[in-house]
Amino acid sequence: MCESVSDEIKELQKNFPQVSIQSATDSFLTASYERTPSTRIKITLTFPDGYPTHAAIILVSASDVVPAGLKKKLERELGKTASDLAGQYNQVNDVFRRLVDF
Repeated sequence: MCESVSDEIKELQKNFPQVSIQSATDSFLTASYERTPSTRIKITLTFPDGYPTHAAIILVSASDVVPAGLKKKLERELGKTASDLAGQYNQVNDVFRRLVDF
């Protein structure tokens, strides 16, 4: 069970080695997931004051191959995943699990 953002990031690295973390602090996490050589999804999670009571804020950037509508749908679904877990840690792992399964 995670008890901090740092714990969540360690779990992310352990559970999803295919996710490349560019930057991580207690305030935000920027990582990317490359499904294929031409399809790369970059995600920034911002941890607001009061996290995990308040859900992480998610911003998705995608390679040009990913249609804008699909990017918006992914961002919406990842945001919902985080919102559903508001009040508990593990939002990071569940968001990335949803991304990998998308």
